[in-house]
Amino acid sequence: MIEATINSTGGLAPVSGTALMNGEPVQIDDSGKISKLVILEIGENEIDIQINFTDASPDSLLQTTQCDTTITIRRINKLECFITDVVPTDGLQTADAQITFSASVGTTAGLAPIEGSAAINGETVPIVDGKVSKVIELEAGDNSINLQTTWIDSLGQTVTCDTTITVKRVGTLECFITDTAPKDGLQTADSQITFSASVGTTAGLAPIEGSATINGETVPIIDGKVSKLIELEAGDNSINLQTTWIDSLGQTVTCDTTITVKRVGTLECFI
Repeated sequence: MIEATINSTGGLAPVSGTALMNGEPVQIDDSGKISKLVILEIGENEIDIQINFTDASPDSLLQTTQCDTTITIRRINKLECFITDVVPTDGLQTADAQITFSASVGTTAGLAPIEGSAAINGETVPIVDGKVSKVIELEAGDNSINLQTTWIDSLGQTVTCDTTITVKRVGTLECFITDTAPKDGLQTADSQITFSASVGTTAGLAPIEGSATINGETVPIIDGKVSKLIELEAGDNSINLQTTWIDSLGQTVTCDTTITVKRVGTLECFI
């Protein structure tokens, strides 16, 4: 709403007046005030007020006077804020115990100077050159990381932005070898045996790829099991199984086990 008070001095009463605001007639009330609702565009807006007064002098002496003024009002865009360049990306899966969360923050429009504050997971962090960051300790499983910024400009406009991402900490990749057959220390008269075992992993991020060797020879892993026919020499025979695994995060792990099988001589008798 644009308002102004107008008046005249001198002249022969009664004095009558008319007023224009941006070329449109406006009413002069009994107290000499004018007002008009003006729609403002973004940026500079000129508002022109023109007043004309005429007094009651005879026609041959009729006095008129005119006053005008122009003011400029600048309409500022509504204060808005943004959060961009969030690192890491939402949905990240990692085996790390901690990560550094960072983002770019700021505002558009509003009237400078503009003050801002930021909090990550409820803890205040400084805004430095339009960026925020914080080292986040990760628990096993899903971890929510929330960033909230609040801004106020010189007009008192306030705005808040926030974003939340989830980071999943997966367990460290581990492997196992179980159900080994035969048992360590077996003694047999057989010239060959079938060695077998169950193999696999725990934790890590799927898909997980694995390979296995028995006594240095690659063997397939089928449904979590490995096996190989072993020719036995007389006496002690070491049988070694080694597996190597890698998950989608690049974590690697190796498991191995060794058993000893003793081949005893065939029972014979003599006289």
